[in-house]
Amino acid sequence: MAGVAKKTKAADVPECPYGARCYRKNPQHFIDFYHPKKAKTDDSTDSTDSPSTPKLPANDDSSLPPCKYGAKCYRKNLMHFAEFSHPTAVVKSVQSDSGDDTDVVSDEDDPPKTSKKDVKSSDILKRGMSLVKSYSKMSEEERKELIKKAFEAKKKLQDELEKTKEEVKKKTQEVEKLNKQVATGLLFMDGEKEALEGTEVKYFQLAPERTYKEGSADQTHFRLAESQFYRLLSGNTGNWRMTKVEYVVNPELVKEFRKCREKLKSSRGEEYSYPVLGFHGTEAKNITPICETGFKIPGDSGHKHRTDTGWYGKGVYFSEYPNYSMGYISGSTKLLLCQVLPGKVFNCTKLIHGAALKSGYDSHMSPCKREIVIFNKYHILPSYIVHYQNTVGEFKYKDDIAKKGAGDSKPAGGSKPAGGSKPAGGSKAKAGGSKLTFDELQDPTALNFKYFEAISKKKPLGCFNGYKIQFTGTFQDTQSEMVNLATMHGATQGTKAVFNLLVASQTEFDIKTSKVVQAEKKMVPIVVEMYIYDCIIKNKKLPTDNYQYK
Repeated sequence: MAGVAKKTKAADVPECPYGARCYRKNPQHFIDFYHPKKAKTDDSTDSTDSPSTPKLPANDDSSLPPCKYGAKCYRKNLMHFAEFSHPTAVVKSVQSDSGDDTDVVSDEDDPPKTSKKDVKSSDILKRGMSLVKSYSKMSEEERKELIKKAFEAKKKLQDELEKTKEEVKKKTQEVEKLNKQVATGLLFMDGEKEALEGTEVKYFQLAPERTYKEGSADQTHFRLAESQFYRLLSGNTGNWRMTKVEYVVNPELVKEFRKCREKLKSSRGEEYSYPVLGFHGTEAKNITPICETGFKIPGDSGHKHRTDTGWYGKGVYFSEYPNYSMGYISGSTKLLLCQVLPGKVFNCTKLIHGAALKSGYDSHMSPCKREIVIFNKYHILPSYIVHYQNTVGEFKYKDDIAKKGAGDSKPAGGSKPAGGSKPAGGSKAKAGGSKLTFDELQDPTALNFKYFEAISKKKPLGCFNGYKIQFTGTFQDTQSEMVNLATMHGATQGTKAVFNLLVASQTEFDIKTSKVVQAEKKMVPIVVEMYIYDCIIKNKKLPTDNYQYK
């Protein structure tokens, strides 16, 4: 058959729409269609070509992969024709429906059905104008013009993409510059440079400002503390609001901190010398002494952990998550935000009560990655005192807070907690034993506050002794972590058949899941999540009556 194909004159058969790039292998296809030996160009034509063969368009798409639908392409997105090659010559379809792979076009006249999810793409070049008429219905000249426009549109979008990348790069460099200025002390508050040359600790009062002043030191410091507070404030954050910030400058601690950074840089490498911003929760009366003299490491001069022996080592604990630190300061509305040097971090996989620093490392990290333990007091620099409160209503700027100046020698408000001794949770953070409304027991803000207060109780309390607990629904943490929390304080994990307390979310109770139905049949108490937290905080097994679903 191959010999017959060679004798066939070019003028007797139509040209294959794929030309010299044809991928067909069936000999019959080469009898039915003419194939030029080389792809044609604008300035040269093979003498054996069919006289009616048109020239390729100015924008040659021969380097692109062929569209699998060829001349019968149904797509209308302009960018498709800049990403796949299509034959521009209009060739009549062959009516030899042989059913094999030698057919010129697909038997699929209708485009495949695809969901919107299938055509989504993050690539900027996927967008573009939509064609009114599909490619298969265009004339030869229309096809050439279409491909030309497709390449022009693609070039325009590529230029836009490069311009956007440059703008993003520029903004990133600006942010990095500000961060470097803050970290290296090149961005000074008014009076900060003089404070660093002295020996007295200074406190600079910072408050939110309506206007943005590029390069302003006070705004940069405020926004840095503000972003750290809100960015990692997990759970329902609607009622927590940062009211002001005190920027702390302790000349002696700054010097020691910088020495430690350089030491880490030379011994570990530059990547280990960068500080991390971490919150530390402590009683309000301790904040000023810490800012004045630095942290005390447990074990130094008889100093001990206030809450436990140190689950992940005998050091000072920090968290990037403000909620985590709030659990240690019930009744206060201040947090310390410090720069800490983790250096080389040892990742704990289990509890190591009161353990010393692991040899070859500079700090420890909890298994949940939310707590970092620092063992060197000079790896900690108290930088900000963050004032916050539980509030409602719209945010308003305050004019009665000093924004700039040489700084005060004492923090605003002294050692008295901002907002008095009233719990941050307001009236909704009442003692668990008092009768609360059911809405108050399920308030997201109160739950979030109580959760972090409960998990801060590291010492096993035994308040759930005798309980075989089951959980169903969504809570402040995963069900497995909720089980771990309950079992740590005396409970055992119940089975689907044997349990005497069920903790359920409102949704699970409303839809009557299998666990809820079984509990109702067995007359097992079904309580809200708050019951777990209140029992731990009060260190006793509370009556379930006030916490049960009715």
